[in-house]
Amino acid sequence: MRPGMRQATAEVVAGFRYLLYERTIPVLAVLLCVGVAGILWHLSRLSSNLIESTAVQDAALYADSLVEFRKLYASEVVARAQSHGMQITHDYADKEDAIPLPATLSLLLGNRIAENGSGGEVRLYSDYPFPWRKDGGPRDDFERNALDRLRQRSDQPFYRFEDYGGRRVLRYVTADRMQATCVSCHNSHPQSSKTNWKTGDVGGGLEIILPLDRAVAQANAGLKGTFALMAIIVVLGLAGLALVIRKLRRTSVELEQRVAERTAALRQSEERTRLIIDSALDAVVGMDADGTITDWNPRAQAIFGWTRSEALGRPLAETIIPAQSREVHACGLKELLTTGNGSVLNRRVEMIALRRDGEEFPIEFSVSPLKSGGTYAFAAFIADITERKRLEEAFRQAQKMDAVGRLAGGVAHDFNNLLTVITGYSQLLLNGLGPGGPICPQIEQIKTAADRAATLTNQLLAFSRKQILQPRVLTLNEVVESTEKLLRRLIGEDIDLATRLDPALGQVKADPGQIDQVIINLAVNARDAMPQGGRLTIETVNAELDESYTRRHPAVPPGPYVMLAVSDTGRGMDQETQARIFEPFYTTKERGKGTGLGLATVYGIVKQSGGFIWVYSEVGRGTTFKIYLPRVDEDAEAAGADRVLREVPRGAETVLMTEDDEMVRSLIRVTLQEQGYTVLEARDGPEALRISQEHRGPIHLLVTDVVMPGMNGRELAERLASRCPSIRVLYLSGYTGETIVRNGVLEAERAFLPKPFSPADFAHKVREVLNDTRGDEREAGALTVEG
Repeated sequence: MRPGMRQATAEVVAGFRYLLYERTIPVLAVLLCVGVAGILWHLSRLSSNLIESTAVQDAALYADSLVEFRKLYASEVVARAQSHGMQITHDYADKEDAIPLPATLSLLLGNRIAENGSGGEVRLYSDYPFPWRKDGGPRDDFERNALDRLRQRSDQPFYRFEDYGGRRVLRYVTADRMQATCVSCHNSHPQSSKTNWKTGDVGGGLEIILPLDRAVAQANAGLKGTFALMAIIVVLGLAGLALVIRKLRRTSVELEQRVAERTAALRQSEERTRLIIDSALDAVVGMDADGTITDWNPRAQAIFGWTRSEALGRPLAETIIPAQSREVHACGLKELLTTGNGSVLNRRVEMIALRRDGEEFPIEFSVSPLKSGGTYAFAAFIADITERKRLEEAFRQAQKMDAVGRLAGGVAHDFNNLLTVITGYSQLLLNGLGPGGPICPQIEQIKTAADRAATLTNQLLAFSRKQILQPRVLTLNEVVESTEKLLRRLIGEDIDLATRLDPALGQVKADPGQIDQVIINLAVNARDAMPQGGRLTIETVNAELDESYTRRHPAVPPGPYVMLAVSDTGRGMDQETQARIFEPFYTTKERGKGTGLGLATVYGIVKQSGGFIWVYSEVGRGTTFKIYLPRVDEDAEAAGADRVLREVPRGAETVLMTEDDEMVRSLIRVTLQEQGYTVLEARDGPEALRISQEHRGPIHLLVTDVVMPGMNGRELAERLASRCPSIRVLYLSGYTGETIVRNGVLEAERAFLPKPFSPADFAHKVREVLNDTRGDEREAGALTVEG
């Protein structure tokens, strides 16, 4: 190359170098600096945008995490805690067995994370304040706008970057939806914006406030600062995340412990519930919507006969419901599943049930529906009421017998007044005509008919338990032996009479005459049941009735008794006849061959003697009547000799006679006057008191009916005795039993004469009362009225 060319080339290279080093490099350096600055600025902006974008994502993550945590807590922990009876409340720290509300716990957790992570804040708010929400409702326009936006589009969060409290922050709000546990509280709150909240409605906002000023300042200062800030944010985020994880792990452990404790408590509760069900006195039967048995306690096994393993899985209708009732059961179950209503739900119902062996019996049951989701289950509580039905029937029978008894007693009382008049005047006519009078036979027939009618009234009184008893301590063996000859004549030669008497038989306290009547009535009844002959057995034995016996016969108190049994080998009776056998006027004999009072009389005598009678019979196999009388620890009393009256005694005393029946009063007056007494006659108690006050002279004896209108005989006697305690009193009555005992006239020191009575019996009784030596030292027992 020529020297000139080389020089030119060198100069070009030198220029190029100049431009390259002297111009291009500085420009490039400037451009590089500008580029770097631009890049740094752009990176700073990108960093700021990245910080903002990250903040939004962090806030969304916080919000979503808190919402999911809240749902998990509400569905798992709260539901199980509520099933164990724990309270769910915002002030849980002050209460035992309480945990925080889901909103309270999520708010607490969110603030703890925010404070530890970035110094931010988490808020829950609505249109109105609640005690567990910090600051209550919205506190500025942003939060109010956020609520309006969320209620328009609840699926889109609402956020904004702004200066807040002197700092650059992100305010991020997502919808706070109504939880099932909060609906009722929001609907009932007086400041609530509406009262028809439903689960899932937007009730308020969940706000995450994240400060950004520090990060933005560092990013604007330089890329390094941005990266450092990012690193710090990452570190802080990791630290916050680690703290959150640690807190969540600790909370999870605590929740697991609580769940374990509650699970153990639930298991114990279930065991206690099973023990209660298994020990229940009623049958407890579970059933699903298909009518299949799902639960069966021991009492159900005892009542129905099916074991638990046999019953579970069987159709209820085929297990305990009779065939004739199964269609009704199926219709009722269908109606319940269709409409949710049933005629037997939540109330006690009686029906007929079926045992395993085919026996039908009455039960009382109640059914409670249990609905889980859309599926029904049922719990039935069943009681066997067989014994109660038997007792109710016995009670109705006793009421009927008592009512008939009161009627019979009233009829007998009125009839006894008439018989007293008929018998009395018949006797007076016979006494007046003397032996051999022209119409004496006719009068004798009238008197005989009256005596037979008196026997009938005594039977009525025996049934109604209103006859006079003269009880004494006796041995039933002696009564049976004394009536044995009479019984052999009554029953005839074709019936074999056998007695089995316990030689160590205890004593009872009863009227021997009435016990005679009981034995005779039962023997005659047995004879009529054996028209072709047979065997009649009378047995006595000591009996100790324990509680097992009295449970089968509730009317009988436990204790020592003497049993008298009369058995025959006759036709026997069916159940319907046995149920009515003691009713008055009920008879199975042919028309005109029985009064129907024989067994009714036996029943009345036994009951009045404090005893009990039961009948056992089978058709074609005979009948046994068992009578239980209370055993007493006393020596038997000797029977007193009957008094034979030969001459009617006379007297000259003054007798105040009070009787509300005019015919009986007239008969008493005539009888007393014929025997020489002075008679003061009164229709009732007040008139007797007035006559006693007006009479000038002594009144030695008060003869009074017991039952009178206005003032009874006992009250009249007490009124007179208050002025003169020594007055003698003779009581009369056609009622004789319950009423007389209630008025106290059967005490040893009181004299009583039952109606009907003859004039001679009455005159003897009057003389007997007046001659009572216990009152001789009291000046003949007279009542004297001064004046």
